[in-house]
Amino acid sequence: MRQTTFMQIFSDLHGAISDGTLLPGMPLPSENTLAQQYSTSRPTVRKAIKMLSEQSLIVRKQGIGSVVAEKKQEKPLIFGLDLELQSSSYHYYQKIVKGISSVAESGKHKLQIISLESDLAAAAEGVDGFILSHIRNDQEKFNEFAKLAGQGTPVVLINRFPVNPELSYISVDFRKEMYRAVSCLLKNGARNVLLYAPFSCKEPQFVSRIEGWRQAYRENGLAVPELLVFDDDSPEDGERFLRQLKSGGTDVLFVSQGDEFFQAMQAVVAAGLRVPEDISIFCFDDMEFLSDRMGIPLSFIKMPLEKMGRLAAEYLIRKNRDRTSLPIHLVFETSLVINGCKFLP
Repeated sequence: MRQTTFMQIFSDLHGAISDGTLLPGMPLPSENTLAQQYSTSRPTVRKAIKMLSEQSLIVRKQGIGSVVAEKKQEKPLIFGLDLELQSSSYHYYQKIVKGISSVAESGKHKLQIISLESDLAAAAEGVDGFILSHIRNDQEKFNEFAKLAGQGTPVVLINRFPVNPELSYISVDFRKEMYRAVSCLLKNGARNVLLYAPFSCKEPQFVSRIEGWRQAYRENGLAVPELLVFDDDSPEDGERFLRQLKSGGTDVLFVSQGDEFFQAMQAVVAAGLRVPEDISIFCFDDMEFLSDRMGIPLSFIKMPLEKMGRLAAEYLIRKNRDRTSLPIHLVFETSLVINGCKFLP
């Protein structure tokens, strides 16, 4: 699902105001300028500007148009997060927290760690909203947070798709993005794309990646090679995985998430394979830091995690300022970063 044009205009202008590109008193580009820039209509532009006005980010001035509003002194808020900041060495969460922190620091807001096993109603009394990126897809837990949201404590989830309308979410479409990446590989001549994934895990964000891999084979007119799916939690699959690598003929090893990378690479090394001469490596995660540090050419699907964290924090602020604001449901596209993959330019 692509972001609508008016939401893109809103997001871009909101970001420019938040990061100081547009300072208080500065005029916004005219409706005609924005319409031309985004190849859209003036009513669409007005819709985005109306949202900015409703959030008191801009004001109308006679003879000038819309200008950035003066910042009001707001009391600092407390954001409840469901992860340990000090122990979140895993880069996925670091990027989300970096986006949240950029907003928190600019408004002197505070971050507070909450335990999902604690009394959530009591936790809600000490925070002004929740940002959840570590929570499992537990419907009972979603229901608890939906109840809190209905009572006035805003909740936004990152890379989860709750069915509860009270809950906000900011996510990527895991199935679509996996399909897009694998389909590109197949269209460019790859045939044996091994998938290393938590196959036994029933969390939707992992199941959808496997389904996206299957969809890519089907829609490219190829039989789905189920024997090329390997469960990273299965010792038997671990042995089969190593045998498959040693047998040769593997075009691409696709690792479904970053924290499986080292385990997968151990098998690649044990099989005596060279990257990228003998095999290409792809990962559904931002692996730039590892690629640079280890000197291994890795291609990957990059999610806009920092932006997602920033928008989550901005939503909590907006909701606290205007209780009539509706929950947000945003789905972002990813980008493919190609490094040493012979099947992609």
